[in-house]
Amino acid sequence: MGALTVRMLSGIAKYDIGGKPGSPLEFREMVNEAGEYLVSCYPWKWLEGRPLPIRTRPRLDLTGCTWTEVTKTLTKVGAFTAALYTLVPGDTFRCTGGTGASIGSYTVASVTDDDSVVLETSIGSAADGLTDIEGRFPNDQVLLPAGFDVQSILAIQARDLSVSTFNWTTAQGMLDLRSWPGLRSTVSFWGFMNYHRSVTGGAPVQRMELWPESSTNDEIVTLIYRGGWLEPTDDNSELSIPNHVNGIFTSMVKAVVNGYEDPSQGSVEERLSAVTRSDRFHYVTARDAEFQADLGAMENGWIDTQGNKIGRYDTETPTVQPAS
Repeated sequence: MGALTVRMLSGIAKYDIGGKPGSPLEFREMVNEAGEYLVSCYPWKWLEGRPLPIRTRPRLDLTGCTWTEVTKTLTKVGAFTAALYTLVPGDTFRCTGGTGASIGSYTVASVTDDDSVVLETSIGSAADGLTDIEGRFPNDQVLLPAGFDVQSILAIQARDLSVSTFNWTTAQGMLDLRSWPGLRSTVSFWGFMNYHRSVTGGAPVQRMELWPESSTNDEIVTLIYRGGWLEPTDDNSELSIPNHVNGIFTSMVKAVVNGYEDPSQGSVEERLSAVTRSDRFHYVTARDAEFQADLGAMENGWIDTQGNKIGRYDTETPTVQPAS
């Protein structure tokens, strides 16, 4: 069987139940439901190793901005062009001065055009119409690509001419770092992954919090991650699963369709659970486990590792004498 498409699976489902599914869900939604179950029911190796290079955003410092109270708009000519600023849900404007303005942090609601952004709350009605507002957009979050779905991060690295290491931290750790009174780090980034509810509604947005904020836009953070389900864009696009998984995924799609079609003979959950208990599923998982075995050193094995101290504790390795 070659690469699967939603259209192919729709034909299989119609053949299986003898007609068009009667579920109120669109067929592609049922495929996505089966897909989410597929990627979550087993730690598949074929989901590992997806590389994602993402570029950090430089901090944006502004002076001489104009505040419009009625629309909660901050204006600075040319400050918000695509080359200078891209909105990430949860971005903040940190007001540091200006007549009538209250010093503080304000969430950015939207970008109006190259010259203006709208804030969720007012910086102060006394600042209305004044042109001396100043502050910064720290841009200390990284927006992950549309459709990005991650189950776990396997490896991460930051690299440019100066910043070359990356450390995970917690939400509390990130707040502590951002309140650090000393100089910004020039050798390391700290970060953590989280979800942020979209200002405009819809599904929460995945993003990476970073400290310190970037001094340039030259730093590139590369993630290697275990991916999730990639939703098909249309009925003819090929699904992002390997061919040897096609059969078991087809069974999962049929389980979802039949579960909605005739729940009296088994719910969606019961039918999907039965698929993962099948001999065919265990065959596919066994094949997946062989995809990248941990073979260790290939030549002289452990002996070749004597001088390669890569463990946490650098202990001396005794000399190994050849057998007489």
